[in-house]
Parts: sequence; structure tokens; C-alpha cells
Amino acid sequence: MFQPTGIIKMTNVAFIKYKINNKKFEIACYKNKAINWRNGVEKDIGEVLQFEEVYTNASHGTIAKKQDLQTYFGDMKKLDIIKLILEKGELQVGEKEREVQLSSLQNDIINIVCEKCVHPDSQRKFSIDQMQKAIKSINFKIKPDQPAKKQALECIRLLCKKFYMQRAEMLISINLPSIDKNNLLSYFKELEIEESSIKKTVNKDKNRVELVVSIEPSKFRSISTIAKEELKDCIIEVISNVITNDQTQEIEQAGSVNLVIREDWKDDEADQDKKKDKKDKKKESKNEDKEQKKESDDDEEEQKFDDFDDDDKGKKKKKKKKNPQLDMRMQLEKEREFAAQQQKLEELNRVKQQLLEQEEKQKKPQTAEKTNTNSKTEEIINKGSKKCTSCKEAYFETNEEYRAHFKSDWHVFNVKRKAASEAILSEIEYKTHMLDINFQ
Repeated sequence: MFQPTGIIKMTNVAFIKYKINNKKFEIACYKNKAINWRNGVEKDIGEVLQFEEVYTNASHGTIAKKQDLQTYFGDMKKLDIIKLILEKGELQVGEKEREVQLSSLQNDIINIVCEKCVHPDSQRKFSIDQMQKAIKSINFKIKPDQPAKKQALECIRLLCKKFYMQRAEMLISINLPSIDKNNLLSYFKELEIEESSIKKTVNKDKNRVELVVSIEPSKFRSISTIAKEELKDCIIEVISNVITNDQTQEIEQAGSVNLVIREDWKDDEADQDKKKDKKDKKKESKNEDKEQKKESDDDEEEQKFDDFDDDDKGKKKKKKKKNPQLDMRMQLEKEREFAAQQQKLEELNRVKQQLLEQEEKQKKPQTAEKTNTNSKTEEIINKGSKKCTSCKEAYFETNEEYRAHFKSDWHVFNVKRKAASEAILSEIEYKTHMLDINFQ
């Protein structure tokens, strides 16, 4: 097998496309390295690119012309063009890469939630397993196009509604003139910050005071705006973003860290499910009532033909919609079945009458048959010269009739009865027997 030697096959490739004025340019890079470059993990561009070339169609290997690069990118160097495409181009992400991204994003969200949430009583953090189960219970959907911190804050808001937990407070220091202290406390009342949250007050100078306050993170922006606009020479510093109880204590004094559902919490989804169940039950009850009415109508129709249609007893016909044409067809079919059964009864009665007549004839004295042998031979000749020993009263005049008889159902039936040491039947007896079977 001959292959061209000038072709280099690219494996583990990810193409990054970049459009400018309806003109497409591409570069070939390694799958995972392009994401690492954008995240700032990888800084060596040689480890990212497979070839330091700009393509118009990377899968076919068509390299972009210098004139096209000059017209669309100006005086930029090739390496700068490649970096631009790396940062702003459309990256084709595979299934495995997407799974890795989602799992890493999920882990980042869970870690942020664990760091920023505490138990309201013990001020202790929750475990990662508890947070994973809690996030699953609220059916939080991760969005790959949004940052982890933004999604984590939204997740905390939803978790605090359901579970007995809160976002950890932050510790700040406010340095301001002593004259404005009362004004600051009045602003604290407006923001619903209690005096107990003021941990420390330090008089640095005669004219200045420093307050160390623990606040909710959502109130930090409003305090900073007040410090800039309303108060003069006010300096705010963040001491700690999260206040937690990390002290090692005995197990009995450690406090609870159990994640408990709030008593006043109402699950909207559960209410919706209950409503759906009620609707489904109502629909089922209505359908059952309709089916019962249809079944009663079908039973009334079947009772008219009970004497002739025993097989159809107990069958319940379900009709989706009432159609007069279908009802007429059903009535006609039942009338035809009734007429066919009457014909079978008439034929059976006729055959029975023939059997009775033959029995009466056999009871009468036939002296001529016993005394005269010549008369016997005449009767055999009249009936036919050929006789079947397996069948009763089977005489045939021609060879064709005699041969055809051996293929008939009557002959086969008598052969089976003879083999089972049962009495053989005549043609009329065979017909009556079969009619009885069919009628049953």
C-alpha cells in the first residue's frame, strides 16, 4: 500500500475559527492546551499550537495567503495574528472536554458555597458532602458560560431559602472622625445593623475613631457609598471576608453543623406535583365513568344474541368515540352471524331426519336380501362394484371415484378411528359428527 510521504497527519487536534468581514481564518492547536492558554495556565505558545500557521481551511491544510493576512489584519505579525485567534476565536470543544469543564466548574461552585456559608447558631462551616446533597435537592443548574462566583452566590440565595443556614458575615474596620460617629450609627439603624455587631471601638486620636464591625456582605456596598458621599475622611478596610468559628473544641461544646430544612419552607415543585396528581386522578375518574357507561351499553347489545353467540360473552368492547356508521355495521354483522347459525341448525336437523328414516327402513323385514343370493349381488352391482373396507357403506362404480375416496377427509377420519379401535362411520354419520363439532 503506497501513501504520500509529504502529508503529516494531525492527531488530538482542535480547530479555532475566527471570522473577520465574512472571511474565515483557522489555527490548529491541541485540545486541552487552548483552554489552558485562555485561563492563563499555559504561557508557552509552542506547547499550544500544532503548527505556527494560519489556515483558511485547517482540515484540508490550505494555508492563508500573505495578501489576505495583510488586507484583513494590516501590519500585524503572524504570531500576533495567531494570539488574536487563540483569544477571540471560536473553539470547538468535545464531549470529554465539556464534561471536564462542567465538573471543574461544579467543584468550584461547591467550594465557594462551603467557604461562604455557615450554621447560624454555631458559626461553623458545612462539609462538602452536605453541600453537594443540598445543591442536588434544589435542582440547581450549572451554566457553563457564567463565572463560578456569580453562580455560587445565586446558589447560596436558593439554599438559604430552603435550609437553616446563612451567608457568613464579613469583618470590616471603619476609620472616621469622632464627630461623624453618631451619624454613622444612625445609618447603621437604617441598614438594620445592630450595635452588638460592633466588635471594637478604638480611639486612635482625639479627633478620630476606629470601629470594627461585622456585617452581612450584601450591605458592604451601601456602607461604602455612605462613607464616600455622606461622611468625610472615612476610610473602610476589609479585615476578613468570612467570619467562621474555626476553634478546636470538645465535641459536646462544638455546636451543631447539621443541615436542616426550614419549617416555613414551601416547595413550589412539590405543590405543582400535587396539583398534577389531583388533575390526573380527576381525569382517571372521568375516564372510568365513561368506560363503565360504554361497558353497560355493550352488555345490553350482547344479551340480545346470548343464545347464539356464547363465545362473545364477557367481552367488553371499548369505544373511543360514538359513530353511527360503525354501530350500523356492527348490527349488520351480528344479524349475518345469526342467519348463518340458523342455516347450520336447519342443516343439522335435516341430516338427523335422514338418519331416522334410514333406521326405520333397516327395522323393516327384508326377506329378499337374506333368502336370495342373487338379489345381494344385484344390490352390490346397483351400489357399485368397488368397496372401501375402512369406511362404512362405501361403494363406488368407477375407479376414479374409488381413488378420490382415499384422499377424502371422510376416509382419513375413519382410518384414524379404526386405528384407535373405534367404530367407523358412514358418510351421513360423518357429516353429522362434523356439524356437531362445528356447532359446539
